Amino acid sequence: VVQRHAVLRSHVVLVDDQPCQVLTTGEGWSLAQREMLNLSEAARHEKVRERVAQWRQQSFDLATGPLLRVELVRFDDDDFLLLVNMHHI
Repeated sequence: VVQRHAVLRSHVVLVDDQPCQVLTTGEGWSLAQREMLNLSEAARHEKVRERVAQWRQQSFDLATGPLLRVELVRFDDDDFLLLVNMHHI
């Protein structure tokens, strides 16, 4: 999806004090993966809330990117959660 959609592999720099979108190749981008195995439902929710809170504290660097954070959380062999955090620019 990142390779297909240029906006997902872009960042924004100032050129003559005007924002300018810069497209990158997307090389080096990968889907982060985290395992949270053998957790109760309540523990899962708490761990996910903690992860989302961590992401909320991380600012995006518009000039260097990436402006998209994605993480696949595995709870079990057939139980996953996809977390997506994207800058609104």
